[in-house]
Amino acid sequence: MLFICCVVSVTVRGQLSQTSVEAYADAVKQSVIAQRIVAMEHYLTLPGVSSLKVDALEFLIWDHIRLGHQAQALQHAQELVAMEPANPMAVAVLSQGQTPEQRGKGVQKRLAMLNTSLASVNQLRRPEGMPERNFQVVREQVAVMLKGAIGLAELDLEDYPTARVHLQEAVDSDPNNVRWVYGLGLALLNG
Repeated sequence: MLFICCVVSVTVRGQLSQTSVEAYADAVKQSVIAQRIVAMEHYLTLPGVSSLKVDALEFLIWDHIRLGHQAQALQHAQELVAMEPANPMAVAVLSQGQTPEQRGKGVQKRLAMLNTSLASVNQLRRPEGMPERNFQVVREQVAVMLKGAIGLAELDLEDYPTARVHLQEAVDSDPNNVRWVYGLGLALLNG
């Protein structure tokens, strides 16, 4: 009797993990971003989700950023940073959602974390199923977001020359980002 229970338990676990892997694979295959988001959200609700959860969260963050869903990207970044505190993508997205009051607290510690994240961008692992060319764009965008956040932190510390360098790189990549353009203007006017 005990043997039969063990066999059934192992079989059920195998079917659940296979089902979650299939759900992930189905989500990755979606060519429409909104449909991929729905499918990835479904994947995260399945039991047995573990090894691909980080990949799914990175896919979701990137897709929400592409669609301009800042709140959803922040939510998934918080989930991701809870799993991997030094994940550059999560750190970059969370740094974009900070208010000036939040940015003013613990600037030195935040700057150290941002610099560490920027240094580890090249160690980001490509999410399973993401095309290499898309991943290169993700990596570049994460680096730009981190440079912008570093520039703003340096601006808060009144290190204007260093802030100019990082903010200029960020503005060159995204000249429509008002926070970075304004920060660059302040860095150029001060110091």
